[in-house]
Amino acid sequence: MLIKGYGVSPGVIIAVALISIASLLYATSHIGPAAGSWAHGAGKVTDLAKPAYEAVVGSKTEQHQPTASKSGSHQTTEAKPVELGSTEGAPSFFGENEVAEVVPLCEPAYHASSEHIPALSGQYAATHNEVSSSSIGKDGRFFPLKFGSYPAINPNIIPHPETKGNFIIVAQQHKRLGDNQAWCAELVCEAEFKDGVLQCLVEPLNLIIGHTTSTKCEGKLAMLELNIGPHDARVFYGPDHPFIIYGSQSKEVCFGQWIQDFRLVTDWRYDFVPVQFFKERTDMLRPPPFHLVEKNYFLFWDDKGEMYAHHDVAPSRVFARLYADGSVGPDLAPQTRDHDEKCMSRYVAVERTLDHIHQATNSLALVLCSQSSSDCHKTPENTVIMEIFQQKTFIDGHAVYEPFVMLFESRAPFQMHGVSSKPLWINGRRENGFSGEWPPEQSEMVYVTSMNWKEHGKKYTGYLDDKVMLGFGIEDKATGGMDITARDLLRGMGYCSESGVW
Repeated sequence: MLIKGYGVSPGVIIAVALISIASLLYATSHIGPAAGSWAHGAGKVTDLAKPAYEAVVGSKTEQHQPTASKSGSHQTTEAKPVELGSTEGAPSFFGENEVAEVVPLCEPAYHASSEHIPALSGQYAATHNEVSSSSIGKDGRFFPLKFGSYPAINPNIIPHPETKGNFIIVAQQHKRLGDNQAWCAELVCEAEFKDGVLQCLVEPLNLIIGHTTSTKCEGKLAMLELNIGPHDARVFYGPDHPFIIYGSQSKEVCFGQWIQDFRLVTDWRYDFVPVQFFKERTDMLRPPPFHLVEKNYFLFWDDKGEMYAHHDVAPSRVFARLYADGSVGPDLAPQTRDHDEKCMSRYVAVERTLDHIHQATNSLALVLCSQSSSDCHKTPENTVIMEIFQQKTFIDGHAVYEPFVMLFESRAPFQMHGVSSKPLWINGRRENGFSGEWPPEQSEMVYVTSMNWKEHGKKYTGYLDDKVMLGFGIEDKATGGMDITARDLLRGMGYCSESGVW
């Protein structure tokens, strides 16, 4: 039967509607688990969301084993598939796999404001490391970012390569009602502070990142092939120049992680040194097994300048040498697994049925002394790699993220050096069901996405007295940032050995 005046059957209309819903559900999955949560699952899906979620990805998401390494010369190890919900090989301090929540994307977007938040007075000291803006935010509170007339989420902040006090900011364009939910873009602009807001000098542009395709998005993940453009990018400095990592369809898996020299996807008119690698977008592999949807890889460099990719913090660390063609060496994490798991379990308590731990930011090299001190000199022994991971709890349809700082050694075998004994509390984060926007016993969802040195000219390596610019998303609607010394980020650090204290 055809619907009068339209010439199409109800079945066709229903099919189109389901595809639209599937695309919307994909676009709504925020950073953190985002697409990755479909390959990791065991939190709680609300009763209303569960049928829609299962219609898209089902109650289980299988994993895919790649056929071979991209080059064939680095990663060729066979690995058996891992089913969703399996705890095989998982250390006891990590929770079960999480189930993706369904968060409405098409809500009116807004720019974050912390004007209504009282200044901190130590009220979170018992449970958190309270961190406050050192010089920008009012009363230490976080500052908003503004991308011209565009709503945005999940920001990145890097120091401007030429103009002191200015920054390059990048964020995912947030969609309004009526927008094409399958089309993704990363906004970029030069920004400065004005009236306490880090805002674009002119209207932002889109990064020049093309569409990719995959033949691995089959069955319940077929709708992911509808995605167009980059998803949840990370922009960060390496030892010499900036890079970008983002999610998009992959030849190896359904949705993978791609990397490129950041200077080649935007109007970079600054300190342009020759491009050494990642001149073109490069699909990054990982030690098997692959998840069908990969998320949040970060790069790090050792004391000799060799490049590595860190793929997972949980249920166990996974990291390997990364090569210019995107291929990787074997997983190096087993060499330190016993040490690392003992250290993590000492400081990070996880409720297995509700919590999930995953990587969040890029990494920085940190020298464990103050550069202002005359006896502070960088050595392999006093330099560690710093990264922020998140502990996520999803209850009653709302996600809460708690950020932890992780340190590991900059020399092989890269064992853990320490981890926050208490998560960070960002000054300005709202709590206790503010205005009924989330359950009364919960706090605002603040998700840290970016960590770069604030000082002009700083790239990958800094010192305890250097300031870091954090970027974070807020409730999948807005963006915020904070400047803080590295020393304050490490306050209350739990060390893996007594020798960790400086």
